[in-house]
Amino acid sequence: MNEARILIVEDETNIRRFVRLALATEGYEIFEATSLPVQISLIRLA
Repeated sequence: MNEARILIVEDETNIRRFVRLALATEGYEIFEATSLPVQISLIRLA
């Protein structure tokens, strides 16, 4: 199990879903954002 966390910032739903599934199967903890403001909010919460 991988303990790394990854933030995916992508506005295209299908691309974001594909990347999330690929990384999740490798055990990464995934966070998603669709835009820069959402990304900044997630980083501040981390």
